[in-house]
Amino acid sequence: MRSPYPLSSGAIVRASLEVYRRQFTVLFVTAALLGLPGALAGLGGSPVPESGGEILALLAVGVVEVLASVVAIVQVAAARRGAAPTLAGGVTAGAQRLLSVLGALGLSTVWVMAVAAPMAVLAGGVWVVVPRSDDPQIVALEASVLLLVVLVPATWMMLRYFFVVVVAALEPGTPPLRRSAALARGAYWKLGVVGLVGWLAWMPATVLPWADSLGGLVGDGPDTTTGMALQIAAWLAAALAVPFSAALTVLVYDDQRARTDAAA
Repeated sequence: MRSPYPLSSGAIVRASLEVYRRQFTVLFVTAALLGLPGALAGLGGSPVPESGGEILALLAVGVVEVLASVVAIVQVAAARRGAAPTLAGGVTAGAQRLLSVLGALGLSTVWVMAVAAPMAVLAGGVWVVVPRSDDPQIVALEASVLLLVVLVPATWMMLRYFFVVVVAALEPGTPPLRRSAALARGAYWKLGVVGLVGWLAWMPATVLPWADSLGGLVGDGPDTTTGMALQIAAWLAAALAVPFSAALTVLVYDDQRARTDAAA
């Protein structure tokens, strides 16, 4: 029997939507409940923290958001393997693996920054030292090239560690950074497309909390009622995006794992 792998980027997106559709209720309700702390924090103050307490609260909300992603990954993986995902089972398994995931995220972030920061310093130094042309088009071209000098290696590192969360969640005891690099090898274009789709799914939840503040720059100022409505809309948008993003990650992980394990 011919293996269903490897899948194209389009097939991964379609399969993710199918898993999402079949398990929508439990995935959405779980993500919405775990997203409540962030929603309440958004309703209670400015999106930009201004004190130590607000920074700590923001960090706590960030940890809960990571937990929501891990729980969604566990639930989607269970559905992919023929089990019925549950809220309690997903939260329990996600909480057990949260520390491993946070550690993997921290290490991968350090490595990304270790590559991006020197390139940013180099690009900034070139921008300051090298005389610039009077032609704005040439200046724009120079700025674009220097920006690429930073973005290309940073993006490569982020794609290299695309799987650290799912590996830490689904393969306990496996070094997540090394495993992610092995799974990503030869599939950077596919991961870039899938990552872009996931990013687009997250766009509404990311933009909505800031919409009223940005509107205040050109209007009469932020409106409390509108701000609350936007925060609620952002909460619901995130509850929709978390499971879909998890489904994309698990599907491309399964795809790459089948290819990599078959070649071993």
